[in-house]
Amino acid sequence: MEKRELIRVFTDEAVTACIPVGCGHINDSYHVCTIKNEYILQRLNAKLFAGSTKALERNYILYRDACRENKNRTGEWEVPHWLSCSAGSFLYTDEEGACWRMYEYIKGKTLTAPFDTEDIKAFGNGLSKLHFILEQMKETPQGVLNELHDTRGYYRDYEKIRESADESLHDRMLEAIIERKAQRILDISLPGMSVIHADAKIGNALFRGGSMISMIDLDTIMQGARLLDIADALRSCCMSGGAFDKTLADVFVKAYQGSGYARLSKEECEALPEAFKLICYELGLRYYTDHLNGGIYFKQEYLGQDLDKAKKLLLG
Repeated sequence: MEKRELIRVFTDEAVTACIPVGCGHINDSYHVCTIKNEYILQRLNAKLFAGSTKALERNYILYRDACRENKNRTGEWEVPHWLSCSAGSFLYTDEEGACWRMYEYIKGKTLTAPFDTEDIKAFGNGLSKLHFILEQMKETPQGVLNELHDTRGYYRDYEKIRESADESLHDRMLEAIIERKAQRILDISLPGMSVIHADAKIGNALFRGGSMISMIDLDTIMQGARLLDIADALRSCCMSGGAFDKTLADVFVKAYQGSGYARLSKEECEALPEAFKLICYELGLRYYTDHLNGGIYFKQEYLGQDLDKAKKLLLG
């Protein structure tokens, strides 16, 4: 189905441009310009979200309503405004089974490395605000990706795929490290259950005027430990070449704690180093498993990128 036909499912405005954007690992996104407005058209990964449209829509409505009801508290926080398709729902499934949505373009920017202290402060403050909003949702969201942050499940998948993978793909030194770390990391239990974004990397945050003003890609919202979001945020903005920048991490945590929104307990603060080890192991394991499986999950800019990412996360 042509992109312009898809766009007409959501709006009858005359289209002037439809350009691929972003570097997301899962979904495909397009910046749509019409004679009146700008939008983002997005194709969701069918393997991940097939059969989940009702849950995605429900979670979005819960989040949207929490944002609206707390606008006086959260200020300029922007909510992605999803458009209804011609059938009345927010999500449209085409004849090939692909699921699409379109929402109004938010005028903001994503940040790329290297990050300075002001970037990190804005991100820490913004993630705290997001957690506050998620806590205000009137009902518990339904987790769409049941395996998300199931580290033991990822490890079982790795063991299964490792046995059948082509010998040329194996990195035996890395596998020895995975085994050695598994004995300790798989037993980590984190405090502080709440509603989390579950993919809280800095690349999913939008900024404007020195402040974080929105979080995109809300499909992963679920119940979980807030430390998973904090640790993933730190991984995304306080690591360079596999080295961890503790100074920037301290800036982030201080901004999160001092924002006036969500706040980590003493127990959570003490468990943060363990959460960071867990998130790095979990994502490194996922990258290496995908490498062994032929790179079918994460998009790669070059052959072997999965393996390179796995090494940076697991060798630290």
